[in-house]
Amino acid sequence: MKHLLLPFALMTFLISSCGNQTQTDKGNGLLSNLIKASDNEKRGVQEVVDFYGGKCEYSVGSSVSSSKDSNKYFKLSLYESDLLEENGHRIEMPASNIAYLFYKNLKEEKKNYDEIRIEVKFKDGQKVELDYSTNILQAVLKRMPFAFKVVDLIKYQKYAELTSLINDTAIFEFNKEELTPSLKEVETQFGKITDEAFRPFGFRIDQYQDRLILHVCGAILREKQNNEFSMDVDLNSDKEEVYLIQFQL
Repeated sequence: MKHLLLPFALMTFLISSCGNQTQTDKGNGLLSNLIKASDNEKRGVQEVVDFYGGKCEYSVGSSVSSSKDSNKYFKLSLYESDLLEENGHRIEMPASNIAYLFYKNLKEEKKNYDEIRIEVKFKDGQKVELDYSTNILQAVLKRMPFAFKVVDLIKYQKYAELTSLINDTAIFEFNKEELTPSLKEVETQFGKITDEAFRPFGFRIDQYQDRLILHVCGAILREKQNNEFSMDVDLNSDKEEVYLIQFQL
């Protein structure tokens, strides 16, 4: 089992933007932009920087190909983030979390974009760019409260209710009868779950036959030491059913 400590130091950060528009949104705070961002978009960018530190530039644009209509996107470019540098070997997870943190702050702005693009620039000059469909992000946003519910069941030791939500035969080989003893052992070793309870780190979408499986990962925050946690559910189902719970990302 892996164990994860989460030191989140307060970092000095700057938010700026890039773009071709000439309209400027100026204020007394940290935002001074070359594009006219909405308050919700600013909150989304701010939440990303609060989580990852470093600096973030953002822009909007569209791409056109011969096979489909114009694709509108909002792009966030992050750099000088120690946390992203440390996770460069598995950047897909934090990149997905960046897209989620930004997107969940949007309201009517959601209809403006087909994709959220995430670019991470590393100190060695390398960079990675990943695109996230807003349709997928909306589905993840809809399923994320269930992840928090599962963690709450663990927090309040409602193990019988939690076990009843697990389908251990549909996709994965998973002995759910071993879950309760494992959860009790983790609490004894790492302490009770705090008020914040769960901090998502990102997600992954896997295809299984005709289903899209959402793999959500993060940290359960505890009094002594935090522990890694992940769960797998059907992305497009409204059913409260878990296929797999693990103590790793």
